[in-house]
Amino acid sequence: MVFLIQQEYMGAGFSRKEDIVNRILSNIRYAICKIHHWDRRFFLCYIISKLSAVPISVIGIYLPKVIIDMIEGKVSYTILLITVAAFFGGILLLELIDSYASARVWAKDYVFAGRWELEITEKFMTTDFANTDAPESNNNYKAILGDLHSGLPSTDFLLIYLGLFAGNVFGIFSYTSILLTLSPIVVILLILSNYILYRTGKWNVDYSDKMRETRSALDRRKYFLEGLPFLFEYFKDIKSFGMAGWMQKLFSQAAEEKRKADRKLSAREFIAALVNLFFAFIRDTAAYLVLIWMLYRGTITVGDFALYLGAIVSFSKWLEDLSESVNQINRSANEISHYREYLEMQDHMNHGAGIPLPDMTVPPEIELKNVSYTYPGADTPTICDVNLKITAGEKIALVGVNGAGKTTLVKLLTGLYPVTSGELRVAGEPVEQYNIDEYYSLFSVVFQDFHLLPVTIGQFISSQTEYDRKRVEIVNDLYPIADGTVSAGFRTGLSGRRKRSTDESVYSGFSGFQTSSFYCRTKYLLEQ
Repeated sequence: MVFLIQQEYMGAGFSRKEDIVNRILSNIRYAICKIHHWDRRFFLCYIISKLSAVPISVIGIYLPKVIIDMIEGKVSYTILLITVAAFFGGILLLELIDSYASARVWAKDYVFAGRWELEITEKFMTTDFANTDAPESNNNYKAILGDLHSGLPSTDFLLIYLGLFAGNVFGIFSYTSILLTLSPIVVILLILSNYILYRTGKWNVDYSDKMRETRSALDRRKYFLEGLPFLFEYFKDIKSFGMAGWMQKLFSQAAEEKRKADRKLSAREFIAALVNLFFAFIRDTAAYLVLIWMLYRGTITVGDFALYLGAIVSFSKWLEDLSESVNQINRSANEISHYREYLEMQDHMNHGAGIPLPDMTVPPEIELKNVSYTYPGADTPTICDVNLKITAGEKIALVGVNGAGKTTLVKLLTGLYPVTSGELRVAGEPVEQYNIDEYYSLFSVVFQDFHLLPVTIGQFISSQTEYDRKRVEIVNDLYPIADGTVSAGFRTGLSGRRKRSTDESVYSGFSGFQTSSFYCRTKYLLEQ
């Protein structure tokens, strides 16, 4: 977890700035190790595709100098053609290698995005329910989904800009060796001007990162209010209590707050672009004046002028791209924190081998000893030092006011939440001794906020893709799911209503259909 890494660094005497750098580097290593684990040969093509642009560029700026020098030296036309052909042959060969390597990289890039999504989905499906229910992990999960579905997720962004960074560094070293033969002052001028461009870009990126959570919160609020008319379970209350005008006002306020935040960000980006344009103009003008002055004095030849002019333009581009790649790497590495924190969530329940489940001929004994539970982020426990013993086969009712902890206690009993302190035993054994996925099969729970799944009625009742049709039909006959059913189990006569087939979609039901479906499902599971 990033928080733990930060604590470790801070404990070692690092400053906050060093801590941020270490976090970014740690996230980059994490992403690279993941990709290397998925495909060990990927990075060979990756390195070739990112570094091949430098020799292509160097050959490109040397070619005009060679041609001019050969013409001034009155070299034969045949030798000139052979030389030019050799240069173009080298460029063509490098371009072919670069195209092949780049194609392989882009093909794998889509695969890696799918692998990230697969791992996140697998973690979501297999981790403790308490992890997926926690607000922090929920926020991480939503941020990851938004990133993955953005068209260019930060995991891909990181790969792109890491490659650009490596290519830029290689290019800068290559062109520095060329420009140093001209004048060290030109190199220093170019580096200083591009450092200013880097700081301007970082100023903009830092503000964007600072505003990300605020803008995300505004987005969530706006989209929720915008979607309310399509959530019929809410909208009937909105209409009944005359809240439509108020909700519209809230939506307008949320939309205006989002527009203000977007305008602030756009203004920053515009200012950064103007500053970059100004300093780029000063940099290029000064460099060109130096070259023209040296050519006028005869310090360099026309061929040298062509070489150095191309070198200055390319060197400036390498520096600009280096500044951009560093800023984008920082941004992408920060986004990787969401992936890393989510995938590294620790499970508290037993997902490995467990002891055999108790014999369910009679429901087993359940005992709670000094059990407490505190929700993540809460200061006080919802359940505190509860002692309860339910003997084998005993039927009890939990009664209490809203917020007393009834649902929380049921979630503890069913293994959805781990106890914060104390001990929970089922059939005399600690819950942690059972495999949690097997343990779930001991219970059949219908919560007050249940939801339907996109499957057939038969699959929903049995909780299986392939099910015992006869048993499902028996349950459906005893507690029929029908059009207009008010409450299954209380009305068994259809009174002209059509009993629904178990092959129909769950979503084809009408009023009271959810209650009927869950009643049938509970009876099916209890009678196994």
